[in-house]
Amino acid sequence: MHNLRSDARAHVEVGTDAFDVTARELPPAERDELFPKVAAAAGFGDYQAKTSRVIPLFELQRA
Repeated sequence: MHNLRSDARAHVEVGTDAFDVTARELPPAERDELFPKVAAAAGFGDYQAKTSRVIPLFELQRA
């Protein structure tokens, strides 16, 4: 997270597909709208419930 905040460029590998992306941290309203879907799909809901900090979400767009 700190790395994406300081440099939004990243390289992603999904299976055999690899590509460069640019990350954008979602503002609170967007994050709050999408987090339930992400939490349900990825199991992050339990993690969020165990911490007092807000887990940020980033949107990745192919560069």
